[in-house]
Amino acid sequence: MTHLATQAKNRLHAVVQRHHLKPPAGNPFAKTNNGWWQALTLGSLEKMNLQSDLATLQFAEQQEARIEKEMTGIAAENEEIGRLLHIAGFGVITAVTVYAAIGDIQRFGDAKHLVGYAGMGTRVHDSGMTTHTGKMTKAGRRDLRVAMVEAAHVVANSHPHWKVELARLQPRIGYNRAIVAIARKLLVTVWYVLQGKVDQYAEPKAVAQKMLKFAYAVGKANRPKRQTAAQFARIRMDALGLGSEPTGISWGSKEADPIATLWANKEGATSQIVNSACGDLEKVLRAHRSKIIIQPLSTLLRSFVKVVGRYCCFFAPLRPVLPSFCGALDFPLHLCTLCWAWLP
Repeated sequence: MTHLATQAKNRLHAVVQRHHLKPPAGNPFAKTNNGWWQALTLGSLEKMNLQSDLATLQFAEQQEARIEKEMTGIAAENEEIGRLLHIAGFGVITAVTVYAAIGDIQRFGDAKHLVGYAGMGTRVHDSGMTTHTGKMTKAGRRDLRVAMVEAAHVVANSHPHWKVELARLQPRIGYNRAIVAIARKLLVTVWYVLQGKVDQYAEPKAVAQKMLKFAYAVGKANRPKRQTAAQFARIRMDALGLGSEPTGISWGSKEADPIATLWANKEGATSQIVNSACGDLEKVLRAHRSKIIIQPLSTLLRSFVKVVGRYCCFFAPLRPVLPSFCGALDFPLHLCTLCWAWLP
């Protein structure tokens, strides 16, 4: 579908170049610019071709969105694909493509065999006392090779470690070969990750942002046990052993996402959050104590929900141990029971 969309865009670009037109600012192929394309003064046959290309582009984009949605659902259900997502440069489509190409990782005794399977090993000419190495063999899975090279392009321009690696290799062997070398190293990382280990160059904050984005893409209806996005991300971060490191996650225009509270230190920040929540509830109780007879019950309930709603994302994972946890911190048990009763 990507190739189909690219071909349609190239033909539309050719129309602009041929007639010396100035396209709209921004993305000329956005839906808001369809009117500009339709208003062009062209011959009947050329107009028909243009409309056909616009329809082809729209179809390809719809199919891409549909395929990506399906892949996201598959990735959410598969633990190993979820592990691949924390590798730098890997998105949902790359992770699913790589996992589908590799299959059972136990087929490969070590990372070197996986590199050979992808056709990313170097050619070797060995005769007598002479040994020469050349370019990569390309004798293997082309889809796996393409996916790894695309991931290498991403990390070489965004990840601190791989930026340094590109700067080290490029002067000596050139940009293209440096990218292939990085792709080969990423494939070695894939082998170790599928063996149950963690990418040694993973950045916890970047991984957390990626997992949170993945959680929103999956959608609440498709998350296990209707987990919130923060819970979904935290469970996967904890499975990787990276859940305790992030202290704050920026998301869009927000300074910090609620997911940050889920990774708070259990002995420090967590106690402060629980203390703050129970303290707010106690203030509400005291404020309404004198009015409890004359004030409608619904107003009191709305007040409690307003306070507790701010912390439901934090308390939900603690439901089984909430009464005993707050009791250990000398908080009134009836407050915990009240919080528990109003959690979604």
